[in-house]
Amino acid sequence: MTARRRLSAPVPGHGPPHHAECGNASAGSSTRIMPLPSLIAASPEAVGVDSELLDRVFERARLEVESGSVDALQVAVCRNGQLAGMATYGECPDGQPATDSTLFSIFSCTKLTVAIAMWQLLDEQRLKLTDRVADILGACFATHGKDHVTILHLLTFTCGFPNPPTDISNPDTFGTSEQRRAAFAEWELDFAPGSAWAYHGGSAHWVMVEILSELNGADSAVRRGAGFRILKI
Repeated sequence: MTARRRLSAPVPGHGPPHHAECGNASAGSSTRIMPLPSLIAASPEAVGVDSELLDRVFERARLEVESGSVDALQVAVCRNGQLAGMATYGECPDGQPATDSTLFSIFSCTKLTVAIAMWQLLDEQRLKLTDRVADILGACFATHGKDHVTILHLLTFTCGFPNPPTDISNPDTFGTSEQRRAAFAEWELDFAPGSAWAYHGGSAHWVMVEILSELNGADSAVRRGAGFRILKI
């Protein structure tokens, strides 16, 4: 029994589920094969996962695609740092079958990765929850009352700028550290830091990215740190 399992039944209208085989990329191929072989358990049971229950999870995923709820769906079940099973169903927007190597946009799930990176700095005592952002990022957080924003405010969505007037999805205007910090300087508070809670769709975590960059050296260092230390990729 392999650790990565799939259902053999095809999904009507979507073709059978496809699964990339780890380590089988052709020589010179730039395709990233996921997951890494070192992360795959010898079997689901080897990490305490019931194979029959795993099949039920995959069946539920398959039915979601079959019913038309989603065009494609990818499921991975991990335990104790290893992959017990993975399955991918459906089609990509270009009509190609989705595979275990297909990259899906995970949107706000990235907040978890950024927050974990921040907690690692807290654990290493390189940050404190009471630290002011302005003391780390300087002038860009000394404007419009933001000098009172702390690390705790960022992590708990209480920093006061849930909807800044910046297109944070535009790499042409928000893609570099300099551009981000210039935007931060213009942000105004909707409420005093710590006085209310509001979902900060991307603003708070982009500030955290800048803090990670400031303390770790560069954007690339942040990405490498998040990948190797948190995601192990």
